Amino acid sequence: MKLSSIWIVSSLCIFSNVVNAGIFSNRASPAGDATGKENTSNTGSTNKKGDVDKKMDYKLSFKVPYLYGNEVPFWSAGEDTITSRDIIRLSPSIPGSKGWLWSNLENDYENWMVDMDFRVSGSQIHGGRGMAFWYSKHRLPTGPIFGAQDQWEGLSIWFDTANPKTRHPTIMAFMNDGKISYASQGVDPTKRALATCHIDYRNPTSIVKMRLTYKDKILTMMLDNTSLGKKLRPCFQLRDITLPPGYHFGLTASSHNPADDHDIISFETFQLDPPPKKANQKRPLEDAKIQQGEEFIELSEEQRKKIEEAESEIKRLREHTSNMDLLTETAATMGVLFDTERRILETLQVNQLQLEAMGAPTAAKILSGDYVQTPLENPQGGNKQPSGVSVNHLKSETQLVIQRLEQQWSQRDQQLQSIQGTISRMEVLIQTMDKRIALQSNNLQGKLSEMTKDSAEAKGTMSTLIKYVLYACGLQGLVGIGAYLYWKLRVEKNEKKFL
Repeated sequence: MKLSSIWIVSSLCIFSNVVNAGIFSNRASPAGDATGKENTSNTGSTNKKGDVDKKMDYKLSFKVPYLYGNEVPFWSAGEDTITSRDIIRLSPSIPGSKGWLWSNLENDYENWMVDMDFRVSGSQIHGGRGMAFWYSKHRLPTGPIFGAQDQWEGLSIWFDTANPKTRHPTIMAFMNDGKISYASQGVDPTKRALATCHIDYRNPTSIVKMRLTYKDKILTMMLDNTSLGKKLRPCFQLRDITLPPGYHFGLTASSHNPADDHDIISFETFQLDPPPKKANQKRPLEDAKIQQGEEFIELSEEQRKKIEEAESEIKRLREHTSNMDLLTETAATMGVLFDTERRILETLQVNQLQLEAMGAPTAAKILSGDYVQTPLENPQGGNKQPSGVSVNHLKSETQLVIQRLEQQWSQRDQQLQSIQGTISRMEVLIQTMDKRIALQSNNLQGKLSEMTKDSAEAKGTMSTLIKYVLYACGLQGLVGIGAYLYWKLRVEKNEKKFL
């Protein structure tokens, strides 16, 4: 009965949420709550009521838990990349390791934004090589540019932790049309860099957040290495940059000596200024209401009141469950105290038996005073000296121990009585709840029976009519058989007359 009532209440709550939500997205979802901290003021303002300025594409994104079916959905990883449910490590801190992660799908948006959380860490003062962000026409194979091939077509942003000039982590942006070689001998890539940034991202105090925005041919990069994206600082901004749709996002990394760990925490891609939706998805039964000429309305006040009562009832049941857990903990604590007291009593009994074996009087004699104190003799034959601990002292200590034990026992009895009283009150409350739930179930069954009464009467009338038809057919058959037999007898009698 309890399970059926909880199921009914949960169904009402789910129906309420569905009616209030109303709209579900297919591939992309609004990014206003994608991270729990973003708002529309980061990239612009809304143009019309109900339109958002960005939406997230989950097929070009990933975050914890990364794996589904032992792979990152819509992404491909290779070389030394480590992927699990809680970590994506492009290249581990092993000299000579390389790794890559590329999106399987192309980016279809003209204006877009990427939020990436990452961490580059190592045990040495200076790093060895680094990682790269790619927006390339093709998914690149393994090569010398931070684990990717040279002479690419598109954008590449290098996170170089082994800059031989500055010995400081450096961020550089490059564009390539597929003809320029940056890995050739004697070529200094820093001279071809379109932008350079020196914000330290290696061994940070928290996760580093990068925000890369491309809108109206303006590429802007911001970075935060201290406050998880709350204080983004501008890194660079490039104008007149052409990044057409149809390219792939990618991440690569390589480790030299000393080697670093290159971890990607999350990667989220957003479409900027998405087109407005043509029509909102209709609510359940809205078409039927429109056909009937009625205006579709949401939940009535009575239905909302019932849902609120059900939610309050569920909350009260959860509070009772937490109280029961507290009572269980209290009972377990009392059990531990009882076991400790029992061990103390056993130890005192063993000590008493040992003293009696050495010639000491029993506990009953000590309490009654019926014993003779025997002084100890001097081992060298001198005068007799009394013991260092008197019998009166032992008697007083024993009485104190017994009093303490009696007090503890009385306290334990009081606590047990209190627990038993609370449990009895809980049982009464549970019985009351069962009665209420049974009453509500009976009311629901009565309403259902009233709703199906008309259909049951119609079925009964039809079955009665069918029975009458069958009876009439059977009676007609019997009459026919009787007439046939009578006719046959008459024919036989007439034949016998002429014989």
